[in-house]
Amino acid sequence: MTGKAAKDHQEEQSSEAVAYRAPAAVPGRQIPRQKRIPCNPTCVLVHVQDRDNPLEAQVLDVSKSGFLLRLGSFLCVGACVRVSLGRLIITGEIRYCRENGPFSFDAGLEISDVVFPSTSRE
Repeated sequence: MTGKAAKDHQEEQSSEAVAYRAPAAVPGRQIPRQKRIPCNPTCVLVHVQDRDNPLEAQVLDVSKSGFLLRLGSFLCVGACVRVSLGRLIITGEIRYCRENGPFSFDAGLEISDVVFPSTSRE
């Protein structure tokens, strides 16, 4: 390509890139990093660091790196949690938590580890 043609092509590409830019962040809203897949609400127990009793919650959607929990209590951003889902143990960090109704909160969990304990037979 000649200098002018290459420059025109580069300008076209940069204007196309603008068209596909992620939407601007809305205050109080997180833009998901990965595609979320809705699921049937699944009951889980959430063990929060520094709390004695686990909380009941529902998993509403999942992604490669986390999932959305609906709970009856507020969770602090940055809280380390352990989620029991059947025999699976999922550890992670709360990335956001927002109220969606009276005594109802949606919290985003970023997964750091998943353990499926083996059954030992002796």
